[in-house]
Amino acid sequence: MKPPLNVLWLMSDQHNAHCMGCAGHPDVRTPHLDALAGLGTRFTHAYCNNPICGPSRSCFLSGQFVKTHGIAANFIREREDEAPNLGRTFREGGYQCALIGKAHLPAKWVREGFEYVRLSDLADASVDDPRTCHYFNDLVEAGLADDYDQGTLMPGHPGCGMRSFISRLPEEYSLEAWTGREARGFLARRDRERPFFLKVSFQRPHDPYAPPAARAHEYAPEALRLPDNADDFLRYRLKGKPKAQQQYAAGELGVGYPFRPRDAEDLKLQMARHFTLITMIDEAIGGILADLKTAGDLDNTLIVYVADHGDFAGEHGMMLKNLGIYESIHNIPLIIAGPGVPAGQVRDAFFESVDFFPTLCELTGLKADPAVDGVSRVPELEGAAPRLEQTVCEWLSTRGDGDEVHAVRAERYRYVVYDNAPEDGELYDHRTDPEEMVNLFHDPDCQDVVRHFQQVVEAYRKGAVRRQTPADDACLAKQYLSSPTLQLHQGGACWSELVSRV
Repeated sequence: MKPPLNVLWLMSDQHNAHCMGCAGHPDVRTPHLDALAGLGTRFTHAYCNNPICGPSRSCFLSGQFVKTHGIAANFIREREDEAPNLGRTFREGGYQCALIGKAHLPAKWVREGFEYVRLSDLADASVDDPRTCHYFNDLVEAGLADDYDQGTLMPGHPGCGMRSFISRLPEEYSLEAWTGREARGFLARRDRERPFFLKVSFQRPHDPYAPPAARAHEYAPEALRLPDNADDFLRYRLKGKPKAQQQYAAGELGVGYPFRPRDAEDLKLQMARHFTLITMIDEAIGGILADLKTAGDLDNTLIVYVADHGDFAGEHGMMLKNLGIYESIHNIPLIIAGPGVPAGQVRDAFFESVDFFPTLCELTGLKADPAVDGVSRVPELEGAAPRLEQTVCEWLSTRGDGDEVHAVRAERYRYVVYDNAPEDGELYDHRTDPEEMVNLFHDPDCQDVVRHFQQVVEAYRKGAVRRQTPADDACLAKQYLSSPTLQLHQGGACWSELVSRV
């Protein structure tokens, strides 16, 4: 009888699916991800079911749509209800389960699913004690806590206004180096009497784009090539897009997400620093995979690389996210490699976040929780005809373009509708316009298509549970704003200031 497969789940935050060498990007260097794709199968049409961190990650871990699990905003309150939990499923299946890096999940799900946890994000720390974030505590112990530069930045910081900057932290204390080091430490000390289920969750290339000084010149901005649709903002200021997007492009809605560059040179600078973080993540992954090989575990480990959502990464002339649900935000990288997985293959079948849970279970011989919304994509992984015709992404926006936003991506079209402005949506034909430049929502010849996708969204929304909203988000944040962790995370104080107040 073959021993059970180990599982190495590699996850990053805000990685555009096009920004890998194996995906054809002309500039981004990802040799270890490219090699992993050569060992396994890459899905070109993998999509998140929510375009922001906490809700999307909850879709992966629960196998449920946001309309089912109800976590629709980033400030996640404690939960007492039961839900499917991928970590718990593997833990009950005899695995030693570990989570290293960013969780951004309900604390109960983390406690139930993982026996070994090392956290990197202050969003996962106790509101009363930022040192319960292991990464931040290590910065305190090293005397570097005042150089912590994630979350909302202090007024006057060079990264204010969503700009990239050079971190004051040395490279060995970068999030990438720390997360890779912690993952390798777990693998070195793990219980070899049990298979492992290890989730390594890199907190970047999510902003702030802040590479260390030693990597500041990893990419020369002037040598980078802009995406074909960069003029969507740089030249046209999102002409033809929904009114709220045009207002944001014109600077009428203030400064925030996404990042609006001053010009093409400014955009290339932001891209260069963002790409540096991707390459640093790739290097950390390479170290983890090398250790697996040395330990003789590589051939008995299922390895998955995925991101929670995308980033403009220069597409449409912008950086970051939270403006509509474009392909650059909705499409995510997905590579699966390991025993039984076809090597060197590329699949164009649709794959959703919620499919992750049942797919991993089938590949490892475990039974998925019957309450998941997703479906195993092992048949498509093995080359069977696609069974999913379209995927839906939902988002409770905090912007004026609609409190609820739904996007449908089908083989030919992308459709986006805004609850607060249903008359001002988006429709793109990927056969003629893969860059999503020409909005056909009001085209008289496309109204049958618009009506069809309206019905798709209406059908999807049936039976939705009461969700945590951005208003709940703001209420919870206000409630805890005076807490030490929120002060640090929201740019209200640095560590030495907080300590001096005690």
